[in-house]
Amino acid sequence: MSVVNSRMSGEVGSSVTIECLYSERYRKSEKKWCRSGDWGSCLSTGSHGSYNDSSVAIRDDRTRAFTVTFKKLQMQDAAWYWCSAGQQKISVHLLVTHQPTTIAPFTSQTFQNLLPAKPITWESWSSHR
Repeated sequence: MSVVNSRMSGEVGSSVTIECLYSERYRKSEKKWCRSGDWGSCLSTGSHGSYNDSSVAIRDDRTRAFTVTFKKLQMQDAAWYWCSAGQQKISVHLLVTHQPTTIAPFTSQTFQNLLPAKPITWESWSSHR
């Protein structure tokens, strides 16, 4: 059992896909995706080789790989997980980051209404102390 990338990351609201690889001997085995330390969180492909809900999709192509896709990442999705096939499992860390905020670039028009700078003299400096 292995993964293409054991450390994945994505921004809030984006999607991310983790690819879990398994050997031929586990081709017909049930595949699972679990949050580490929480057996109740496990999602399984079942007999039809897939799982799908509003936030996660799992697809087993039965050619030694299954994918787990988080459809719309949320901060609480950040955690250690593991994917398994049969008795084999491997850990994956998912990091979720905030979307960067964009700031409009400064242009010459941004400052067009500002008065020109006055030179600082000893008298003007002394009056502000």
